[in-house]
Amino acid sequence: MRIIGITCVRNEADIIEAFVRHTLAFCNELILIENGSSDATPEILLRLKHEGLAVHVIPDATIGNVQVDMMNRLMRMAAHDFSADWIISVDADEFLIGPEAGTFLPEPDDENAVCHKVSMRTYYCTPDDPPGVLNPVERMTKRLVREPVPAVPSAPYLYKSIVPGKLACLDRGHITQGNHLFYVDGAEAPCRFPAGVWLAHFSLRSPGQYAVKLATQHIRKFRLISAKGDENPFYEKAYRGMKRSFTEFLQGFHGHSLTYHPSRDENALVSDPIQYMGGPLRYTASQGGDVDLFVERLLDFAENLAVTAGENGAGKTGEAPVPPPHFVMRVSCRPDRGGGQEGSVEGARGMTHTLNFPLDCPVGGDGIWFHFLSDPGMLEISEVTLLYQGGPTTERTFGASELNTMLSVETNAAMIHCEHKCRLLVSSQPVTLIFDGWKGEGMPAPVAMRIKLRYDDRLVPGVILDQSVLNTINWNYHDLLNQRRRADSAESRVSLLENSSYFLGFPIDFTSNGNAQLFIADGWGPPEPWGIWTVGEKSTLRIRFPELPSTGLILCACVKSFATSQGGKLQVRVFVDDEPLGSWFLAESGFRGMKVRIPAGKIKSRDCKIHFEIGNPVSPHDLDPKSTDTRKLGVGFRSMVIRRPRFPWL
Repeated sequence: MRIIGITCVRNEADIIEAFVRHTLAFCNELILIENGSSDATPEILLRLKHEGLAVHVIPDATIGNVQVDMMNRLMRMAAHDFSADWIISVDADEFLIGPEAGTFLPEPDDENAVCHKVSMRTYYCTPDDPPGVLNPVERMTKRLVREPVPAVPSAPYLYKSIVPGKLACLDRGHITQGNHLFYVDGAEAPCRFPAGVWLAHFSLRSPGQYAVKLATQHIRKFRLISAKGDENPFYEKAYRGMKRSFTEFLQGFHGHSLTYHPSRDENALVSDPIQYMGGPLRYTASQGGDVDLFVERLLDFAENLAVTAGENGAGKTGEAPVPPPHFVMRVSCRPDRGGGQEGSVEGARGMTHTLNFPLDCPVGGDGIWFHFLSDPGMLEISEVTLLYQGGPTTERTFGASELNTMLSVETNAAMIHCEHKCRLLVSSQPVTLIFDGWKGEGMPAPVAMRIKLRYDDRLVPGVILDQSVLNTINWNYHDLLNQRRRADSAESRVSLLENSSYFLGFPIDFTSNGNAQLFIADGWGPPEPWGIWTVGEKSTLRIRFPELPSTGLILCACVKSFATSQGGKLQVRVFVDDEPLGSWFLAESGFRGMKVRIPAGKIKSRDCKIHFEIGNPVSPHDLDPKSTDTRKLGVGFRSMVIRRPRFPWL
């Protein structure tokens, strides 16, 4: 039985050696992404590898990477390329405690694969910890008497998931942010809770270590606005306190709590040293003073940011500097009269800003128009506050979850589906949004508005932000909502396809909130919440690559069959530019992951067509004469990705 550990690390020099040695007592091999550390973490990992330990290090210093994306990448790598029977996904400050060598995990069950969840116990450093002990997991012996989050299986932050390789191979499965849950087809996978197994969590190990973590976590957010909306807000409160007074932060550190836990006091701790399985440390050095550590690491990180900016074209020798992004916003309550109040943001890439606008709302009015003029990019509106004079309240604030339904696109933008953020792709043409649904019964008209927003002019991977693309996304969205068809929909789709590029590894999402409309051509039904059906015997995707692929590729899709005759299997033949790649055979058993290889040289131009030929599609009317739906349906697509092979040298 093969047990593979996966993790992502950055600036963990004080604990990384102990983590690797201890984790390999439970795992056959450990795969980790080293995410651009500025301390001794990369050097320690290199020495551990040269010592002969089964640790595989993947350097990935991309600033702005989302942790959940990296962990899903590692999970699939462990399943496909390392033949993992079990995958243990943990952070570098989490130590598995239980029977030696992972004997608590059963032999994999192909017929009934379930995840295992292990609970967490939080350890803290205290003033009486022995200062001469270098290994933090041996120095820190006190933990919370009980975790303050309710100890029930539904409380996700109490647990981490161990995923069977069978489930990790499914393209329709994914692990969530923080490695707490594993989902298949949008629902949490079945799980068990092994007895006598838990994770010791050593997040706060010293003031200097935690200060570096807070600062770099905060600053990195400005490098990329993610369309996924899964940034972790846990550390923001602690960061603001550190920024307000670093001296007070150091002095009060031993009474500090993790920001996602309630406050605690020293009486809430109990001595419970863990059984460390890794042996003596050979490469870990003393971290020095907290202030010196913080200043050194933060300056290293600042230099890294400056170098990265230079590599991206800002300030290269002999070249003009990249101008700062320009962003202008105007708010009006009477669009027929023009005018309105303007506010501008310049040189504010990725920063959060607050803009204030006076309002002149007409009696009975319920719509406020937002007008933007900017470079192409992404806009995030996190909060809108209406201010009143008189009445029962002076202000009303609407958060991101409310704004997702209260804001609608009129022109030149597209909403990006996101659970916790209100995000839009905006073009270089004037953008108009409408904000409505805010009128409260018995409330006077608001006299002013306050808006919190972030803007970034960097492009989102997989999408060229042309206004015709964004408008077509918006038109298709309204077509679906209002059950109407526009006369120019065919022309719009042609424009859409001509202006959209596909980047390798970027998922194509066929759900109603997805991006498949950028790529679908002929032979498809309308998007539904779960995905899109093929219609007829042939369905086509038009894929435009930024450059001609130079290697072989793999096409992976999450699909299901509509119906098959006499309990057989539906045959789907896959072509690229009319050249056959292979066949899929689908039974009526829900979604499943399918793959087909695209050999090198098959794609002969940047623009190519991928065809799916479906044998004997049937209509709902064929199955039930009462149905009026006569469309010949074949395959339901949920998602698809075209990528390079993982580990092509293996």
